[in-house]
Amino acid sequence: QLSQAKWQVPPKLQVKFMSVCFSVTDLCALRTKAVRRFCLLLLHGNCDFWPGDFVMAVFCPVSRCLAVGVRSYSRQATRARFVDNISLIGACCEVGQPRLGTRDAPDILRDLGIVDYVKRSGYSVVDNGDIKDDPKLCGVVRGVKNPVAVGSFCRTLSERIAAEKDKFHLTLGGDHSMALGTVHGHATARPGLKVLWVDAHADINTDLTSPSGNLHGMPLGVLMQGLEGAFDNVTGLDWFERKLRPEDLVYIGLREVDEGEVEIINRLGIKSFYNTDIQNNGIRAVVDEALNILQPSVEQPLHLSFDIDALDPVFAPSTGTSVPYGLTRDEGLHICQEVARTGFLAGMDIVEVNPALGSKLDVLKTARLAFDMVGASLGLSLDAIQEAQDEFEAVIPPVTAKYGATHFVTRDVGREVEPSVGDQEVGEKPAAAKASLKKSTATF
Repeated sequence: QLSQAKWQVPPKLQVKFMSVCFSVTDLCALRTKAVRRFCLLLLHGNCDFWPGDFVMAVFCPVSRCLAVGVRSYSRQATRARFVDNISLIGACCEVGQPRLGTRDAPDILRDLGIVDYVKRSGYSVVDNGDIKDDPKLCGVVRGVKNPVAVGSFCRTLSERIAAEKDKFHLTLGGDHSMALGTVHGHATARPGLKVLWVDAHADINTDLTSPSGNLHGMPLGVLMQGLEGAFDNVTGLDWFERKLRPEDLVYIGLREVDEGEVEIINRLGIKSFYNTDIQNNGIRAVVDEALNILQPSVEQPLHLSFDIDALDPVFAPSTGTSVPYGLTRDEGLHICQEVARTGFLAGMDIVEVNPALGSKLDVLKTARLAFDMVGASLGLSLDAIQEAQDEFEAVIPPVTAKYGATHFVTRDVGREVEPSVGDQEVGEKPAAAKASLKKSTATF
């Protein structure tokens, strides 16, 4: 009888019903057809809806809470135990991939005010300057591009992080090959480290599976246990220890994974959430399950490695390997907020922002998103993040004036990091690449 009947809702109650329904379903991360239909009917001004939808809207969230427990929804927004003393490092690395520009990202983010942004949020921040790659070490070894340059850079970064065990390390990239150094150093200081990898790509290729040879797609392949035999005799990477266990890694946001990576992920049993999982189940359910798998603690804290290309290129266009149908800004913020609420986040990478790609608006949009993700990971509320928008916009004119440009280098400028000189052990950048790098920096 209920399914054949309709209720007439007075207009004054429509808003209240809708507000309650949205609040309850938002709390419980529920996305059922009944709830969506119920909300849409009210939202579009149709005051007729099925009583069954109302019953589902009220009781399904309750049953979900009983089924999965209230653990994830009872986490309070609290400052992480490791966040009081932040060590900020600029990882000026671009030799792990073929597009110039990521090397300049730490300086751009500083000029836009990321240090003051974190300080004004109540945290003690020490800016430890930059660690820079050495283009003179570029060369191809056994099909791997620039392993000596990347290995030398990441070894310095790893040693710096491992020496500061009591600090929260915020590392500004740089391409994602820098995670070789950050995760290795962090895992050296804290054995049993848990890693949440937010990225469109799995970055777990090896020298035997990589179709490109670019090391920004291989950091986890170097660090992961169970891949012994990979990278044997690759000069520059022989000092790394395999610090990461498969059960201590979870992916969120994957949508472009190579065949060799799929085989590795399946063989090692690494938990992976693709973007289709987020679309089907909702970001809240995905993040909740990811954190339940990792179970971070004081002894085994969490490292968040956030590649900006995890976000849809509509939101973050200035990155070298963008893939459509990515995370929205709100979904990225939710991931970072939930990580902060665990209280066990001890380090974060924000990588692959490339100020040499796209228009000025593209670069500023992407940089702004990097700010947002960092703020949410440090436990800032959405209101605080939004209030920082005005401060961010205030520094744009002087930053633009500093670099003396009305627009940035666009994507159609062809540039190569590695020299095209074949399989040599160590080589120097050709003159054309050096001139292109100088032009890229000068025209920012």
